[in-house]
Amino acid sequence: MKARNFITLICVSLMMLILIGCGTEDVTNMFSSEETGFRTFEWGVPGYLVRKEETAPIMFEGDGRLMYWDKSFGYDSNITYCFTEDNKLNHGYITIESDEEKDVTFKNIASELESLYGEPYEMTENHYRYLRSDNTTIYLSKDGVEVAILYSQN
Repeated sequence: MKARNFITLICVSLMMLILIGCGTEDVTNMFSSEETGFRTFEWGVPGYLVRKEETAPIMFEGDGRLMYWDKSFGYDSNITYCFTEDNKLNHGYITIESDEEKDVTFKNIASELESLYGEPYEMTENHYRYLRSDNTTIYLSKDGVEVAILYSQN
């Protein structure tokens, strides 16, 4: 009886190793990079892939956009992916929801962006522009009611 249990255990273990080795490739990793695109997706990725792979709760889908609710820079945020007419990711933006003063939120996020990408190449009282190494422009603004961060492909 012990030999039978041992053989069963070995068979189950081998089967698990085989199944794990035969897993499908994580498609998100093909399109993800800290220095490319928006969040974990490269510019030009199809919308269906963003819809499939984004893990945040979806809030809206339509009009060439996908909107999600998630945390960004430590704040509750609306995350919006925007697509071209042929459904390819071409820009995205994050709208920050915060109870603190808009200027405080703006300064906190600007400090984080500066530590990641260096000094902004353009600064006004209400917005900063950063250039990332993949030629993506990051536009931080406090012009509206809330602080927003726009990522766009150059």
